[in-house]
Amino acid sequence: MRISIPCLYAEYGRYINQFRAIPGNVDCLKPVERRILMAMHTMARTKFTKCAKVVGAALAVHPHGDMSTYGTMVALINRGFIIGKGNFGGQNYEEDSKAAAYRYPECKASPHIEDMAFKYIKHVPWAVLENENEPLHLPCPVPLGLLSSGEFSTITQGISFETTKMPRYQFIDLITRLHEILTTGKGATIIKPHCYGNTVAEDTPGQFESLLTTGIGKIWYCPNYKIGHKYIDILDARNPETGFSKLKKLHIEYPKNIAVEDLSAKGQMRIRVHCKLGSVTTTFINTIVGAVSARVNFKCNVVNNQGQVETHSIDDLLLNSYNAWVEAWRGNLEAKLEGMKSRLHHLEIIQVIRDCYQPQHTTVQDIINEFNKNKTFYNNRGIYECDISETASKGSIKQLIETQLNTASVKREINDIEGSIKVLDKTAVDYIGGLIT
Repeated sequence: MRISIPCLYAEYGRYINQFRAIPGNVDCLKPVERRILMAMHTMARTKFTKCAKVVGAALAVHPHGDMSTYGTMVALINRGFIIGKGNFGGQNYEEDSKAAAYRYPECKASPHIEDMAFKYIKHVPWAVLENENEPLHLPCPVPLGLLSSGEFSTITQGISFETTKMPRYQFIDLITRLHEILTTGKGATIIKPHCYGNTVAEDTPGQFESLLTTGIGKIWYCPNYKIGHKYIDILDARNPETGFSKLKKLHIEYPKNIAVEDLSAKGQMRIRVHCKLGSVTTTFINTIVGAVSARVNFKCNVVNNQGQVETHSIDDLLLNSYNAWVEAWRGNLEAKLEGMKSRLHHLEIIQVIRDCYQPQHTTVQDIINEFNKNKTFYNNRGIYECDISETASKGSIKQLIETQLNTASVKREINDIEGSIKVLDKTAVDYIGGLIT
């Protein structure tokens, strides 16, 4: 059987979309980001670990390049998703400073991310996608990939057979919008994307809302600036797309008109653009600000578990993540409930052994013989001869007879868990509301 080249090419495209470039439709993380965070959860939860070791663990699940994987780890550290110790680079006017080789710095899982995204990790769907069994998403009230955190957080981009550009928001804004959707069915607060050190504005009226309701919008990013008598200071950060490339070009093309001076200090960016021709004019301001500003055409493409790329609104993505988080929470409660029911059943078996025990009994078989006299009665209670044999074989008869049985407390806990499951939907909404402070 011959397979056509276009067919193979399409299959390759779907693979790249799903496993490399496009974020998932629940947590909005790319596979490499999710796998790095899982590796952090597994081996660097409580102590600093060499980045090389974590990268190696991630590569066991993510069969791609080590340097690209480390680059993603550096980005997650600079975004505040991972705690880093060592040189993880930065940004300046000339070029992005490079992080140290991964054999030198160390990293540790962020307690905030651990608490938010890994509390119910055992209760989400898992599958072998490429190499190892892994979760299909991280359970979190809001999509992690939409969170703007740290000075280096800009936008999410992905380029393959499909492309995506997704904005990032502050946590409190996403929670506020989500709570409104859950309680009223529609978000009333128009939240806008966030980018540290930038003023964010709509290209045309209604673009912020369009992003929220359709996943498509055109947004302007302009780094904060300060105007002096003969200069403009570009402060804090660059915009998500152009950086300072246009400013550098102006410097080269008009050396007699402008001079660029890098006054950045550790932890703060500051680029001073001098006006050589005299005082700062409106034209000069517009030229310089225009050079460091950019319009981003957002289209929130995400990929589902079948590898299909779809455009989702921010509101849809919020509900996807929330619903998956609630289901994981429900799975956690149901697992606890099953555990307590198993514990209660075990205690009931021990009680039956006590009921069947006579002082003259010396072996397990003696108790089983007594059990069989009322076999039908006990079978109706879900207790069988094999249960008696298995339980009695795990300890001496004397230990079973003397064991303290507290079935009342176990039954109370079962009732409490069952009650929690019944009101879980309301509890989850109340929890989201409690985060709005």
